[in-house]
Amino acid sequence: MVDLFFIGLSFVFCYYFVRAYKPFVYMTYYDLYHLKRKIDAKEVFIEPNYLNVLQVRSRAIIEKSNSYDELLRNTDILIVELQKKLLIKEDLSKVSAISVLLSTFFAYGNPRPLEEEVGCLIENASLKEVETAPLLNKDYFYLKNSEIGCCTDYAYIMGRYLAHYQFKHRIVSISGHIFNEVEIDGNWFTIDANTGLLASKRFPSSKTNFDLYFLPHFGMTESKYYRQVLVPFREFLTNSFGDSGFAKQLFIEYIDFEKFKPF
Repeated sequence: MVDLFFIGLSFVFCYYFVRAYKPFVYMTYYDLYHLKRKIDAKEVFIEPNYLNVLQVRSRAIIEKSNSYDELLRNTDILIVELQKKLLIKEDLSKVSAISVLLSTFFAYGNPRPLEEEVGCLIENASLKEVETAPLLNKDYFYLKNSEIGCCTDYAYIMGRYLAHYQFKHRIVSISGHIFNEVEIDGNWFTIDANTGLLASKRFPSSKTNFDLYFLPHFGMTESKYYRQVLVPFREFLTNSFGDSGFAKQLFIEYIDFEKFKPF
């Protein structure tokens, strides 16, 4: 009887530990039990075949560029083009366009059967001869030579784009994930290019009247960057926005982008 009590107690402890400290694992619980979403999101649409064309063009620009500064200048035309194609409010179009563009830069994490190891730009299944990375522009070397990245990479590159377009912004780190916050017309938004999630509030926040958008994401289409895990991952974050109490358990840290070093 005592053994059963301690087994039950251990189960409860592990469950809440996973909920509080391991979003990636809890995300799997969500996928298995199909928890009901607490808030609705607005789906942002784009022409079905456009993302495939965009991915080819963006990777060509990455290959042609030799630094992030060059990349930012060389993709200006794609950002303008995306702003016109996305069916979203004009004031949100630039940040949304950046997120969509980033989804075509690389796939999220290692593919099966290696996906248990997340895989970032600096170390993953597709990157070879990492020791040849130059001392200068080392961070750009990894983007240019890899097509697998993680949330840290999305947040870092998003931060560079937001700075390029002179947005006030910062990095937000929670247990097992990292993303960006950006100020648009005096209001703070959460933008997660990893999952194509845009919310008109900070994370976490007790604010209940806010908009949530699902942006187009190349990794969620039938493409070479497709990753099945992205959909339940985005649902997990969506539920977190609807439950500020749970979100506050995720050990949130706010980071000045200038002090953020991904490698």
